[in-house]
Amino acid sequence: QLRRTSDAVELSVSDNGRGFDADAPVDRSRGGLGLLGMRERLLAIGATLSVRSSPEGTTIHIHCPVTLTEPTP
Repeated sequence: QLRRTSDAVELSVSDNGRGFDADAPVDRSRGGLGLLGMRERLLAIGATLSVRSSPEGTTIHIHCPVTLTEPTP
């Protein structure tokens, strides 16, 4: 789900998989940084990432504040 509010863009992605421990340390030996990389990139632009996971599935939510400006002539 992607939606625009008056001051932000929000993205939520959910699945009905088996979930995982979202608070577990990153296992760098597996070659990927997935959520850690996403979180760092989002923080760099002032956005946030939240992850909720359970045996019934996972939801990732991104909240990115935006400021509208008038175009310059």
